[in-house]
Amino acid sequence: MMPSSTSGCPMNASASAMTRRSQAQANSAPSPRADPSSAATNTTPLPFAYSLLLHRTALVFCITLPFALAGSLGGWTLLPVLLIAYTFFGLDALGHQLEDPFALQPNSLPLHAMQRTIEREMLASLGETELPPPLAPQKGVLN
Repeated sequence: MMPSSTSGCPMNASASAMTRRSQAQANSAPSPRADPSSAATNTTPLPFAYSLLLHRTALVFCITLPFALAGSLGGWTLLPVLLIAYTFFGLDALGHQLEDPFALQPNSLPLHAMQRTIEREMLASLGETELPPPLAPQKGVLN
């Protein structure tokens, strides 16, 4: 069995640092067992019928709302109806965007930056001094 201590030789220190780095890289590889709920979130879409029901309900509500408000608001009916319709359909669009939080779109989670941060923290905890640089936003988007 080989001794675990280095004898002050720079080559042994370099080999030890490479071993720690390879262990950190092996530990940072994505594992489906690490967080099964994120894998389930990524692979389980919102049922189409549910999405369609929400959209049609908002549509029917916004179409019938002016008739309900016309008697009490008169000519001002259009303003609250437009505001409420904008809010409902904005929330509907937001729901579609949030269905896939692990995509590579600008509004998705910055997975690469999160991975780099975890990698830097793991390497620092292993005593590495040469850390990869943190990812910076490109064109205002942090991926």
